[in-house]
Amino acid sequence: MTIILKLLAMIVTSYLLGAIPTSFIIGKLTKKIDIREFGSGNVGAANAFRVLGVIPGIITLIIDIAKGLVCASIIAAFFHRGYSDQFYNLFQIIAGTSAIIGHNWTIFLDFKGGKGVATSAGVFLAISPIAILLCVAVWGICALITRYVSLSSVIAAISLPIFIGVFNFRIGNLVFGIIAAVFVVIRHKGNIERLLHGTENKIGKTSH
Repeated sequence: MTIILKLLAMIVTSYLLGAIPTSFIIGKLTKKIDIREFGSGNVGAANAFRVLGVIPGIITLIIDIAKGLVCASIIAAFFHRGYSDQFYNLFQIIAGTSAIIGHNWTIFLDFKGGKGVATSAGVFLAISPIAILLCVAVWGICALITRYVSLSSVIAAISLPIFIGVFNFRIGNLVFGIIAAVFVVIRHKGNIERLLHGTENKIGKTSH
């Protein structure tokens, strides 16, 4: 198999794994509902916590993180076999990007998915674990102070390339971190508008 075919196979595999709509499936299994019709209407972990409850929310979060981690580690390593180690990071970035795109624009739900926070965290857990763990700490501190999940996610995403630059600087990782952060911010456009207008829901409050 040529390098082009291997990369295409890796991209498709990672996209399809990332595209698995975890909270949608769990919502159907546990409450027989379409989670898109409740809460924020999003199929990410945050809305799973809000609509389905703590345990389904935790399961959704773990699976969504695992999707990114598996793609940027196991799948990247599988398709990288036979090539120089210097290209492994590139394979991780391509597989990780495909997983994030799959999660954000899933083929299984008319290309409407989550916001990519958990899946991106899984990808960077494989690529730059120190950076992503610091981002988790930033998210936790912001959530405790502001009680806004969306704001905490945006701030944590923006901090990602900064931490990568300090603790795991490689130009590819830094560029990827910036792109991933931009993805997250764009996906939170509606939340940012609600934050500016003072209508965003805080942790513990239900959506209007």
